[in-house]
Amino acid sequence: MLVEVSKLSKQYTLGAGMEDNLRAALMQGIRNAWRGAGDRQKSVFWALEDISFSLDRGEVLGVIGSNGAGKSTLLKILSRVTLPSSGRALLRGRVGSLLEVGTGFHPDLSGRENIFFNGALLGMRQAEIRAKLDEIVAFSGVERFIDLPVRKYSSGMYVRLAFSVAAHLETEILLIDEVLAVGDIAFQKKCIGKMEDVLQEGKAIVFISHNLGLVRQLCSRAMVLEQGRNRFLGSVDDAIQVYAKACLVKPEEVRFQGKLSDRVQVKGIRLNGRDPFVQEVLVSPGDSLRFECWLELDAFERLRVDLALFVEGMRLCTAHDYPEGASCRAGLVKLWFDFPGGWLRPGMYFVGLGGQEGSKLGDWFWKSDVFSFVVIEEWVAGIHEVSTGCVNVSVRGRREYVSGVGATGE
Repeated sequence: MLVEVSKLSKQYTLGAGMEDNLRAALMQGIRNAWRGAGDRQKSVFWALEDISFSLDRGEVLGVIGSNGAGKSTLLKILSRVTLPSSGRALLRGRVGSLLEVGTGFHPDLSGRENIFFNGALLGMRQAEIRAKLDEIVAFSGVERFIDLPVRKYSSGMYVRLAFSVAAHLETEILLIDEVLAVGDIAFQKKCIGKMEDVLQEGKAIVFISHNLGLVRQLCSRAMVLEQGRNRFLGSVDDAIQVYAKACLVKPEEVRFQGKLSDRVQVKGIRLNGRDPFVQEVLVSPGDSLRFECWLELDAFERLRVDLALFVEGMRLCTAHDYPEGASCRAGLVKLWFDFPGGWLRPGMYFVGLGGQEGSKLGDWFWKSDVFSFVVIEEWVAGIHEVSTGCVNVSVRGRREYVSGVGATGE
């Protein structure tokens, strides 16, 4: 096993400083002396509690969970940025980590110098780094700027170079946080391809992402963290379902953004007659979808309500109840939106809900993740089993020989 984590826990004492470095400790000591012992309010916070898992060569462990679940704390312990309060994390081999933009880079050094600097931190010899240098620079796409100080780089350029260094240097274990979201789509595709190549080389990867489609594509197993605890560890599809259930909220907990947010309240939602605030809603790829919404509204002169579907952070489509908006009096309003079946691929989808009053650009309310539902993996007649992409399409290609044996044309 390349990675063995046993009963790993991390405790912070709130009010006593959340950092583990010398500078933070000294500053906290000065603050404590200034305030006096009687003024310090302390409480214990467990960022991680009793986490155990193992990872072998060629495996990718996806770590998912809501913000504050302990995902980044786990990677910081594995990369030795911070120490655990109890338990142990045994890593056999060199570790490459990409925890945040510019991790391990010195802002005043050039991109080229930072490649050598970062490689040295990983225990690489100069000859090893030099052998990979051209490949790293070419993959990052920042050749023109490689001799500029990285403090002049954009966040996207930082990520491109940092990922390229971490992925190309001779490490056995790769730790990657959500930082890839900063890169553009073309570079993200390159990163996915490189990570697949890295797996073929027998490396192990711990991968944190809110992009569930990417977790499904890359990971062999997944772990769901919830308030620092291991909620689930197992197959990726099962982990995504557990995570979806953990995201359930009550209608009164839905908080819209925008100028009109205090004039709208969700009273109830149904998807095909099921309440997504009570249980996870699973649908077949062939099912038609009926979204029903009950909203408590103030009086509006003209209000258009929108419902949108999102997958992997991308908006698939938006439906409107009235193209130009319509007047509505105060009270409880029921709206429904019907979608045909057979066009959604298996995966987890988020439903956004919002609206706009008239043509005033600033008068709106919106929330992109009111609830979620899952399209299950299931063969359905009429949907081709090798279809790929975000949605299914019913278009079929045709062919005609225009030359050679069997040609029908002149």
